[in-house]
Amino acid sequence: TLYLDEQSGEAGIQTRLEAFVDLMAARRRKGKGGVLDGSFSGY
Repeated sequence: TLYLDEQSGEAGIQTRLEAFVDLMAARRRKGKGGVLDGSFSGY
């Protein structure tokens, strides 16, 4: 499903992607696993 809202412009999508990458990097640094290492622990 694709939702379009005020964040659907190029800058909004880039911001969301950057936030997602930052979140995954922080989770990896904390050792909580996540999608990056194939583990779903902590969800």
